[in-house]
Amino acid sequence: MASGLAAVGVASSLLDLAKVGIELSKLINQFVEAKPRLKALIQEIKLGASVLELLGGVFKQEEKDQICSANALDVANNIARAYQTVFDELKKKLSPSLRAAKMATPKSPLGRL
Repeated sequence: MASGLAAVGVASSLLDLAKVGIELSKLINQFVEAKPRLKALIQEIKLGASVLELLGGVFKQEEKDQICSANALDVANNIARAYQTVFDELKKKLSPSLRAAKMATPKSPLGRL
């Protein structure tokens, strides 16, 4: 027959593990619910990056030809600043999740038995 102390340890470990499982299921559920929005966001980022790449090519040529107006340069700078702000915000919001995903798998509470 197991001692009372050992049973308390097992119960504690199981309850801790249950909490981890519940939190994990909530996180997965949030991800699944957000998946269509994430796909749309990814597509928007890709399209925006393509536009930025094309603009970069135009203005690289501009250095040689000097055919763009001052207004075109201002608009391009405004676009660049706007995208920089959006990308910085996304990185800031995603960084904790990315760091968490890169971390080693946490030890199971059962490991202390």
